[in-house]
Amino acid sequence: MKDIVEEAKDPKYISGIYNYRDRWCERCAFTAKCLNYSSSEEYFDTPEKKDINNKEFWDTMSKVYADTLIMV
Repeated sequence: MKDIVEEAKDPKYISGIYNYRDRWCERCAFTAKCLNYSSSEEYFDTPEKKDINNKEFWDTMSKVYADTLIMV
């Protein structure tokens, strides 16, 4: 994944739109403009990474938390 700080500056994303999320992304008309949706699709791009009982899931979550810490 690209540097999350640089990606957040991309004008294609609506700043802060993820603050209004209800995690029903499949019903949202703004997924193309949401950095959170884009990031989650990129992080969890394989079935193994979506399986909580799989090591790849936890490795990916570690990356998510690391990027979150950078943003904070």
